[in-house]
Amino acid sequence: MKLLAVLTMACCLGGCTQMGPQHREEITQMLSERRQANPAWVRAQADPAYSRNDPADFFTDPVVLEEQRRRGARMVKAVAAAIQAGDTSYTLEPGEYRIASNRGWVFDGVERFTIDGSGARIWFERDDPNDVPQRLFVLHSSHVTFRNLQIDFDPPVYIQGTIEKISDDRKTIEMKIDPAWPKVSVPKGAFTIYTPEGEYVHQKSRGMFHRGATLLDGDRLRVEVWEGRDLTPNFDADRLAFFGDDYAVKPGYLIALNYRRAHAVTISYSERITFEDVDVWQSPGGGFNEQFGVGGNVYRRCRLIRKPGTRRLHCGTADHFHSRAQRDGPQIIGCEAGYTSDDIINIYGAWRWLLKQENARTVWVASAVPLGDTLTFYERGELIYIDEAEVERVEEVTDPGLLAEAQAIPIPASAVHIVTRAPGQIFRVTLKTPIRNIEAEEVLIDAHSYNADRLLVKDCYFHDSFSRAQLFGGTVNAMVVDNIWDRMNQGIHVFEESWAYSMGPAPRNVTFSGNTVMNMGAGSDALTVALVPRDFKLMNTQPSRNIVIRDNLFVNSAGITMLYVDGGEIRDNTLVEPRGFERYTGALDRSSRVLFGHADFFPEARNSAMSVWSSKNVAVSGNSIYCSGPLDGFSPLDVGQWTENVTESENRIYPLGEQAKQFDTSSE
Repeated sequence: MKLLAVLTMACCLGGCTQMGPQHREEITQMLSERRQANPAWVRAQADPAYSRNDPADFFTDPVVLEEQRRRGARMVKAVAAAIQAGDTSYTLEPGEYRIASNRGWVFDGVERFTIDGSGARIWFERDDPNDVPQRLFVLHSSHVTFRNLQIDFDPPVYIQGTIEKISDDRKTIEMKIDPAWPKVSVPKGAFTIYTPEGEYVHQKSRGMFHRGATLLDGDRLRVEVWEGRDLTPNFDADRLAFFGDDYAVKPGYLIALNYRRAHAVTISYSERITFEDVDVWQSPGGGFNEQFGVGGNVYRRCRLIRKPGTRRLHCGTADHFHSRAQRDGPQIIGCEAGYTSDDIINIYGAWRWLLKQENARTVWVASAVPLGDTLTFYERGELIYIDEAEVERVEEVTDPGLLAEAQAIPIPASAVHIVTRAPGQIFRVTLKTPIRNIEAEEVLIDAHSYNADRLLVKDCYFHDSFSRAQLFGGTVNAMVVDNIWDRMNQGIHVFEESWAYSMGPAPRNVTFSGNTVMNMGAGSDALTVALVPRDFKLMNTQPSRNIVIRDNLFVNSAGITMLYVDGGEIRDNTLVEPRGFERYTGALDRSSRVLFGHADFFPEARNSAMSVWSSKNVAVSGNSIYCSGPLDGFSPLDVGQWTENVTESENRIYPLGEQAKQFDTSSE
């Protein structure tokens, strides 16, 4: 829906402050209509409000626990027997099932089988809270469906409690552990702050981390905060004044102290695995973690949130939906996710690594998944294009001597997540045509395969988490439509990560349409399309291609940025209070500079709602921008250096009256 299409140019850029209340009412109406049209948001409104007086919802009676363990053991055995017998489905009786002794539940090599949980809850139990929790594994399987299930962990995968004391230098926190949670010391990790009423508190754009928490007096922990992390959510008085954020953390606030320990569900080398109406009440790392293989998995009406009706503060300790190097991207439809300690969604393909150039037509490649028909070579860091050629023949390196040679080739420590060199992951490739002599020491390869093709994220509601709303890295042919994001520390990121993780190559053919993005944190734009080269030479590097940002509503979130894009469109979006702290003051957060790979990427303050830099063939049109306060010098778009064929038309700014700290997005 396009907002205020009938407004004329006469209403723009001053002279119309009396129109502010009308604009606010119409924006509120637009927001309400989008919420009511989102099934995941509507479903969430039926959940009871958080209360510290609610139960923690962990079982403690030894007799009950033992019966749940017996039920769990019988159930796992019965499901395995049904699969062995060639049955196509198994239906659980409602109730509680406990998989004890940290064994996990494994489906390996299963095809065309459905489990209907009838609403049952599966507990994954371990003896020691610090053990790595085993969980639901789906390996080398296809067309398996799980529906109507709850997944939970015991002991809990994080420690929650109440802040009792904050040191004067704000480097330590003393907290009292909630009686229902384990009384243990905790290794280093992340932590999240909530108000006494259980409301998520915005933190620094990259979250809060601790160096470990030591048990004191039996039920108290002393938390050592990492240097450079601060308990004031937006860091300084100027930010607090700008955002109107009164969450200056103090004793009485609640804290969730977590550390990563694997995942809730692991899907590996599998195809068309479906989860319908599956609730994950805790995840010890990632929620749904899928990797390698064909993919194309479906997540429909799943929830990854703190369990409604309990006093649990938190849910996950890492990404809720994490997909690595699958041929087909996941389909995430009508899901809700929140209260986690990393990205809500992280979807990416994979860079490959050049181990050795044997001659002009023969290269050794490290890759965890199969290669495509063409290899394109780039210098790592600046992503400078080197050469490319079609593939004639691929031979897996199996000779023990050659494997040992390949595995002994030195790699930088920063590339450990990119270079995979286990047996089955090293290939000798013959090219159809010769390539130039490669002199660079660190070379990435775009293998044009296994890059989350046809990703779909639709009708979802994501909220209250301290990292990115969504990351696309290497995704191709993606549709992200009609979703709602609210209260994340960082916005939507469409870019690769070549500097440390194998999240690449650059995304292509991504449509981001009909979404609502609200209340993103201070250190990030609402939506950023970018790469990380350090020399700013678009024509030498690999840009993101064909990125469409259309008909979205962005509220209290600092605008849109396109960097290193060839073929883009920013059209018919509505941006409400888009300036954010950085755009409004010019005081750039260090994370923004580092994020894009160069300390001096933004040489001047951005006093605009949208930015297009180092890009070509981008059209910016029909966007409506609504701002309170003075508009002098503020523009819809700034076009930076190294651009070609960037066009602008019919982008308009409308006043909202006197300066407001943020637009009111409270639920009706």
